[in-house]
Amino acid sequence: FHYCNDPTTALARANEIGPTVILQDIVMPQIDGLTLIRFFRANARTRDIPLIVLSTKEEPQGKAEAFHVGANDYMVKFPDKLEVVARLRYHSRGYISMLERNEAFAALQESQKQLEVRNRFIRDTFGRYLSDEVVSSLLEGPAGLALGGEKRKVTIMMTDLRGFTSLSERLSPESVVRVLNNFL
Repeated sequence: FHYCNDPTTALARANEIGPTVILQDIVMPQIDGLTLIRFFRANARTRDIPLIVLSTKEEPQGKAEAFHVGANDYMVKFPDKLEVVARLRYHSRGYISMLERNEAFAALQESQKQLEVRNRFIRDTFGRYLSDEVVSSLLEGPAGLALGGEKRKVTIMMTDLRGFTSLSERLSPESVVRVLNNFL
């Protein structure tokens, strides 16, 4: 629990401590409570923090205005302390859950990016030697890596390049690959 008795420093104080709930009065010295709510909502670090308003006024117009500028809850003074604690806990839990959800989503996005980088590496590396169909089956997961086989009717052509052995002994490996690629 942190208390700020100077409303002109409330925004800076909230940025400093990072509360999970803000409980503020509507009537304060030096600044209007609704204006302070607007400041909290305009600030990136406090924009989503639940804000509960305390007021002596119970008219619907005042409540509607507080909700309009960004309050999450409204309590008429002087509420029972059990109610205050219950509302603080409720809003705090909701905010913490939202932060945890956002953190998990960010981690999931990062994991997805890493997976895409790995898949791109596999596709680029194996794509030099294997068809796109084979590379895609490898990337499908464990099913694509299963050993075994399947029966198919295939046609196999075997060729013999006359003089290839002596040619490959005289050429550099890069030249041999170029000759084979031209032939294939």
